[in-house]
Amino acid sequence: MGLYRCVFLDEHDEAKSVEAIDVDDLNQAIGLAIDMLKMRARYRSVEVWLGGHRLYIHPNGPIEPGAASATLHPNQNRP
Repeated sequence: MGLYRCVFLDEHDEAKSVEAIDVDDLNQAIGLAIDMLKMRARYRSVEVWLGGHRLYIHPNGPIEPGAASATLHPNQNRP
């Protein structure tokens, strides 16, 4: 099990809402994040995070390992 975060973004790609979800794996986290996004029409996309690592962006897809945007540095303020 893992505590993932779903970060909901507006049309300007600004984080507007964060939900913590406790699921068994990344696939469940992605499915739940997409379902929650469908119920929140005011948001354009959702990111799935585990710790300081962004793992998935819907509708774009998985983040490639080692991608510059996949890991937050401590001084960055994205949820």
